[in-house]
Amino acid sequence: MTTSWCFGWATSPSSTDAYEFFNLFRSRHRRQLPRWSNATCDQALDASLVAATEAERWALYAALEKTLCVDELPVIPLYWEVKRRRPET
Repeated sequence: MTTSWCFGWATSPSSTDAYEFFNLFRSRHRRQLPRWSNATCDQALDASLVAATEAERWALYAALEKTLCVDELPVIPLYWEVKRRRPET
């Protein structure tokens, strides 16, 4: 039997770190409806919190993105909502 889920994710402009999105896919996260689990991704998330440099942290995020969007695909993104905002003057 196949189960389908539909959910969305948004963040406030003051907290736009990629960790917030990737953390939604951590094993046993309370809001992770697909119940996908990957110990390697959990370890990469932990490592991103203590990465010595921004480059190291973004390399971990790139590996997470590849796992989520290419290798295992626990969810299928259907669209990205884009809002263009005028710069504050």
